[in-house]
Amino acid sequence: MNTEKTRYGAAGAAAAFSLFLVCVLPAAPAHAAQEIWLGSESDHCGGVLHLKNRNNQWIKIERGNVTNVDVAIDGNGYWYWRCGSSNEKSRGTPNYRNRVKRLRVLHSENSRDIVFDCYDLLK
Repeated sequence: MNTEKTRYGAAGAAAAFSLFLVCVLPAAPAHAAQEIWLGSESDHCGGVLHLKNRNNQWIKIERGNVTNVDVAIDGNGYWYWRCGSSNEKSRGTPNYRNRVKRLRVLHSENSRDIVFDCYDLLK
C-alpha cells in the first residue's frame, strides 16, 4: 500500500487506530476474568428495565446500549430484573443455568425485546 496517498499516512493511521482503542474500547481491569459465552435468553419489557447485580443493587439498562452486569444467581439458577414496577426473574437452560455470572444485556430501542447473553467467568 502506498501510504503517501492515504489521508493520514502510516504513522497517522496508527495514531488514529490507537486513539480509537483508547476512546472506544474500555480498558480491562488488571484482574479481568476470561468470559465464556454460555448461551442467550430472551424476554420482553415495555417499561424501564433494571437488573439486580451481584451486590444486590438495581442497574438501569438503557435502551439500545449493551450493558454488562455481573449477577448473583439464586439456588435455582435465576437472576432478577424489573420491568417498570413489575419484578421478574429469568434463568438459562438447564445445561448452564448455575454457571451464569455475567449478563450482557440489550434492551431494544424500537421494541420490547430483551436479549440476555449469559457468561461464565474464569479467573
